[in-house]
Amino acid sequence: MEKNISNYHRSWQHRQYFGEDWYDEYEDYHGFDYGYGNGYSRGRFEIDLHEAVDPLIRQIKTYDEYRQIFEKQGGTIKNLATLSIILSKEICLEGCYGQTKVALTDPGAVRSALDDIDYGLHLQVRELRSGMPCYYLCRIKDIYFSDYNSLVIEDLYCSPGYPMPDKRFVRLMKRGKEKSFLRLSPFREIIKKGIQNKKDRSIERETDRILYNLGRYVLGPAWHEDQFPGMQAADHFGLTLFPQVIELLYLDLSGELCELRGRIDMDMLNFFQTTYSQPAILDFLKKLKDLNGAELNELPKEGLRNY
Repeated sequence: MEKNISNYHRSWQHRQYFGEDWYDEYEDYHGFDYGYGNGYSRGRFEIDLHEAVDPLIRQIKTYDEYRQIFEKQGGTIKNLATLSIILSKEICLEGCYGQTKVALTDPGAVRSALDDIDYGLHLQVRELRSGMPCYYLCRIKDIYFSDYNSLVIEDLYCSPGYPMPDKRFVRLMKRGKEKSFLRLSPFREIIKKGIQNKKDRSIERETDRILYNLGRYVLGPAWHEDQFPGMQAADHFGLTLFPQVIELLYLDLSGELCELRGRIDMDMLNFFQTTYSQPAILDFLKKLKDLNGAELNELPKEGLRNY
């Protein structure tokens, strides 16, 4: 099993050297509170993230509509020319430092313009079997001391037919290398609905915080790409308990249990009770808070025997 058993000592050293308060501020800055589109200011003026990317999304949607018609019904040279015109048409994206004109034929320029809007925005382009490009626009956050270094916390647009065999992960290019990203964006809207009454933070930032903690401390260790064949087989044969068991074992063996224990809150428990029903992990988290140090150390040993 290709998993890091524990990275806890590194985070413990950070806490000892800098102190608990510094560590929490460091995590808050890098994890989820650096800024969101509502009131997010990095340059001359404040911008709204969703409004800023809307011209790009509308252009991609227009292309996808023509592309799907062409793939399903066929077409002529004239139809191909129409697709080419759509892809090469310039659109105006307004970021923190002004307006930039870009076209889908130059993905590099589009990504540069997106960075000017928000550093967390990411555009991935894939080639379908038909030879046509398809697009995935999302917002990501880095996760430190984790097997999966980045977390997708919001889907802004996904082209029909975009390849994503395991919905828990998506392969994206970052710094010139293709990597797997943990994908929690499908849960975003459900979580937002559950925190409508909270007033201490904006709903968007509070949703970011919950998704970050889930990915960093629970689902990052519990999910792994090598589980995919087993999950598919379990679904085919109706083995409903298998996903619960395998995710719990991975969390037990790979999670930072001591740190996780201090991060458990009602938002985390509610997630595994209502949003992503996982009774095994839910019971595990409830019991984790009551264990002493010796009992906590025995958990990975027991998990390894069961694995």
